[in-house]
Amino acid sequence: MSEQLDLLSWQPPAAIVLPFPQRRNIGQARRVAAMIDKRKSQQSRQRCFDQELWKLCQSLKTSGLSGDQINRQLDDFTAAVNAEIWRLDRHEQRPGGAA
Repeated sequence: MSEQLDLLSWQPPAAIVLPFPQRRNIGQARRVAAMIDKRKSQQSRQRCFDQELWKLCQSLKTSGLSGDQINRQLDDFTAAVNAEIWRLDRHEQRPGGAA
């Protein structure tokens, strides 16, 4: 008699649930981009952004994410904020008025 495969013992890999992926956290990215845009000096802008990243990092640590996952989320949030800053800069450069 041949051996039967034990298909019922297979376990799927553990899933990681992100309560809110940072690449989709556009509202928060817009808020931070607006805060940064109001700052006068580059040093003040960097300090503001660093404080927001620190707050986000603490929140993600509290959620129980691993260091790699936290870094990935911080990178995604940084990209979202940079995209919003770029969008704000582009919007300011457009001439006003109706077409």
